[in-house]
Amino acid sequence: MRNASASTVAIASNSDSCCLSGSFCLSPPSKAFPGNKPETVRADDGGALRLLATTARIYGPKLVFEDQYRNLGFWASVEDRAEWSVEVPQAGKYQVTLDYACQ
Repeated sequence: MRNASASTVAIASNSDSCCLSGSFCLSPPSKAFPGNKPETVRADDGGALRLLATTARIYGPKLVFEDQYRNLGFWASVEDRAEWSVEVPQAGKYQVTLDYACQ
């Protein structure tokens, strides 16, 4: 059995952090959208951790989950952010790839 640790990954449109001790956040509850079900992300059989919009916690006045496209859209405020809880299988270096589009 591997030792796994849980972490929170936040992607925000600003550099300010509102979380204390990695688990207690001074923010309102996340927003709810059809098709978006926040849950802990675990590695797949190949070891990849996929941070999908469908599993993110969504915060901020403008950011929304677009069920039609299964993405996060309308990042327009410095208060907009998405967070994922991630179970990291082991300590180490990870390659990160970001898939995004903008107008």
